[in-house]
Amino acid sequence: MISDEQLHNVLPTIKRIVTKGGVTTVPEEADQQLANNVSNHMNVKIFMRNVKARDGRSELDLVLEILQQNDIDWVSVTKGIRGFGQRKEQYNPKFSFSKNVPVVVDIFMTEQQARAVFPPLEATVSEGVVFKTSASLVIKNEGAKD
Repeated sequence: MISDEQLHNVLPTIKRIVTKGGVTTVPEEADQQLANNVSNHMNVKIFMRNVKARDGRSELDLVLEILQQNDIDWVSVTKGIRGFGQRKEQYNPKFSFSKNVPVVVDIFMTEQQARAVFPPLEATVSEGVVFKTSASLVIKNEGAKD
């Protein structure tokens, strides 16, 4: 972690280097809030490959099942077209319908929900990374009630 002052100094150089895409920063105070559990909501992201688990199902299916069983309301999965993991070996699926692709699972949950889901997620995701950032709930539209 670098200070806001250090970030302010290096950000122009980073923006010059990154010509396409985006640069996102998290203010130091948001990091402190998360460390001190000031915010009770968080955005959790899981970067993983959708590989087969021991029982033949995909790890992604198992992750989604864990999230559903723990009553998580908001989850989105994004399929990657290319990526690499810790070993820096690039993975580029030959076909768009390939199941063994990089995916990002984006989750909005409370701190209490995170404490319940992190242990089974750690046991399920064989290769990947899970991280969380502090989040503020601004609008919650629940749609029509049946």
